[in-house]
This record gives sequence, structure tokens and C-alpha cells, in this order.
Amino acid sequence: MTHLPPVSLRAATTNDRRTIWDWRNHFVSRDLYEPDQDITYGQYQDWFDGTLKDGAQTLMIGQIQSFRMALIWCRQPIPDEWTIQLFLKPGYCGRKVLSDVIAHTVEHLRIGHEARKLTARIPNINPAAAYAFEQCGFLCDVLGETINCQLELPVIAQS
Repeated sequence: MTHLPPVSLRAATTNDRRTIWDWRNHFVSRDLYEPDQDITYGQYQDWFDGTLKDGAQTLMIGQIQSFRMALIWCRQPIPDEWTIQLFLKPGYCGRKVLSDVIAHTVEHLRIGHEARKLTARIPNINPAAAYAFEQCGFLCDVLGETINCQLELPVIAQS
């Protein structure tokens, strides 16, 4: 098995917008993430740009070296709690990189945003994603058509 170089995260920019929209509309992504939702580029552009400006949301890019391979969308519905959605670039599914992306996301939210509770909701047609979250300490339960994964984080001691 070929081992990939380490994954890193960076903030998303408007330069990522078209590439991410192309991934989102790829047939593999549509099957695993949002099979019934069509969205035009204009609609996506409005969402993407609005999310970049919203302090209660963050968009990050997972990359291997300088190659984009994941979009991480984090929303803060209430203080200390964040909801995570991850989208892998088609071609990276099944290559065992999702756990690395999740681990980096958890650390970013724990340290950078003092998150205490993280939640990910995954379509139940994608159990491999739930398994990757479990590998990172999340507890997952099937709730109808969704797998709900949650992680409680310890409070970081202030020095």
C-alpha cells in the first residue's frame, strides 16, 4: 500500500471556490454526500463567500503538500459547540486520509476556537466516514438516514 504524505489544513480562500464546487458536483461526491441537491455555481458562490465572512463559521482546506483534497466546513450553532462537515475530493475516498483530516480539524477547533463539543452528521450511506470519526474518538449512532457522531473535548487549562 502506498503511503501518502501528511495532511495539513489551511484557511479556504475565494481561489478555492470553483474547485470545491466542481468536487461537490462530481458523481462520487453526489452519491456520498448530497445526492438530491442540485446547486448552481452562482448559488454556491453566494454560500461560499458568505461563509468566509461569517465569524460563526469557518471553511478550511485539507491538503497533501500543496494539493487540495478536502473541504472542512465548521459551524458554531451555540458557544463552545461546533458542527463539522467534511468533503473529500473524489479520488481520495478510501485512501485512509479522512482520519488525518478529522484529527487536524479537532485540534484546530479545540485550540483555535476553544471548542468543547463537536458533532458530525453523516448520511448513513457512508459508514466509512463514520468509522473514520470513531477512529478519532467520536461516538457515533445511527439516527434514521443519518449517522450522528459526537466528541466531548476536555477544557484546556489556562496557564
